[in-house]
Amino acid sequence: MFNKLSSERKSSSVMKQILEAIEEERLKESDKLPNEPELAKQFGVSRSVVREAMSGLVAMGVVKRVPGNGTFVQQREKSFAPMVAESASFWEHLQGAGSTDAYIARLIIEPVIWEYAAGRIEPKNLRSLKTIFKKMQNAIRENDHNGYRELDTAFHLELAKSSGNQVLFEILKNFINLTGLDRFDIGKIWPSNSISINRSLDDHRELLQMLESGTPQEVRRKLEAHLRAAFWEYGSKNIYSD
Repeated sequence: MFNKLSSERKSSSVMKQILEAIEEERLKESDKLPNEPELAKQFGVSRSVVREAMSGLVAMGVVKRVPGNGTFVQQREKSFAPMVAESASFWEHLQGAGSTDAYIARLIIEPVIWEYAAGRIEPKNLRSLKTIFKKMQNAIRENDHNGYRELDTAFHLELAKSSGNQVLFEILKNFINLTGLDRFDIGKIWPSNSISINRSLDDHRELLQMLESGTPQEVRRKLEAHLRAAFWEYGSKNIYSD
């Protein structure tokens, strides 16, 4: 099913081939993947490379591990955009800067930061987040998608800052910088009249509501879903601008 690899970023290449197999329906929802030794043989890599790749796919919600049974293709959440083979440009951009690791790390760690911050957030922090959110609404009305992207980042960083933990804030800032999302062609992620940007805004509205009245665990789960949906939005389009 898979091709042997020769690239330096082997774990990322393993992930990319599995993603493409899912998109092309060679792997379907609930299908069981071969075990690690078999995958290592098919890809021509070590088991540690396969293990690293699978950990990344688990973090992104693409597959799930069932102890004692194996690893299975996850059912896609309704909010996920369809994945297509042209997602190669996304992966090549991340791999080129060594930022695949940063992107996966953000998927793993930012929800934990949000859960921690949600239990400590103060009214002044909520006011700051609401101010940013209003600016995000205005950016959409004015069709200013580059402005929206900057405000989206500011929203996430402001929440991390609300935790009162400067180390967590710096960690998230580094993740965002390393993924290099500022170099993506925003018009291809959110073209005019696209539902994607409105879905993003709705997610931030819901996150704000949860920060006010939900539990930290609910905030974490919602943020996980939001980041995974964002992965499919980015990964499903040719978005890197040369």
